[in-house]
Amino acid sequence: REPGLAARVQFRMSMLPLESFQRHDAVVSNSLLHHLPDPAALWTTVLAAGKPGAAVLVMDLARPRDAAAAHGIVACHAGAEPEVLREDFFNSLLAAFDPAEVEEQLCAAGLDMLRLAVVSDRHWLVSGQLPA
Repeated sequence: REPGLAARVQFRMSMLPLESFQRHDAVVSNSLLHHLPDPAALWTTVLAAGKPGAAVLVMDLARPRDAAAAHGIVACHAGAEPEVLREDFFNSLLAAFDPAEVEEQLCAAGLDMLRLAVVSDRHWLVSGQLPA
C-alpha cells in the first residue's frame, strides 16, 4: 500500500539449498531454521544471497529448557487452538535451537557480525548487516 514500495520490494520463495539466485539488499527468514535438518543451509544461504552490506533479519523459535516449559508456552500462546496445532507448536519448540546454539552456528558460518537477541518467551532474532 505504500506508494512506490511495490516496485522496490521482491519476495522470493525458494527451497534450500539454493542452486542459483540473485543477490539482494536484504535477507529475511521467519521460523524456518527449526525445520531444517542442517542449520548451515540457512546461514550459508543468508551469506550467499545478500549483497555486501545487506540487511539480515532472521527470527525463529527458541527451544525451551525442557518439555514442561514447552507445554507452558503452548498453553499460554495456543491453549485455545485445536489439538493438532498445539501438538505441532510443541514439537516445533522442541525442534528449535537455543540461542547459544544459534550463536555457535553464526560463528561457524562466518556471520558473527550479526547480533542475536531473545525477543520473547519463545523467539530469538538475528539481525545486522553483512560485511561490505
